[in-house]
Amino acid sequence: MTKSVSLAVIAGVLIAGMAPAMAADQAAPTTKAACKKLSDMKWDSTTKTCVKK
Repeated sequence: MTKSVSLAVIAGVLIAGMAPAMAADQAAPTTKAACKKLSDMKWDSTTKTCVKK
């Protein structure tokens, strides 16, 4: 019982540690050139950010 609980805690810690790294990969691009590469995003010249179409 304690072994399964400790495995669950370890798995939770590992997943929590990986979440920010995975979220960073999906962040909106910060340059106009990188934004143009994405088909579902467009560059907003007034705010100088990449936004959804």
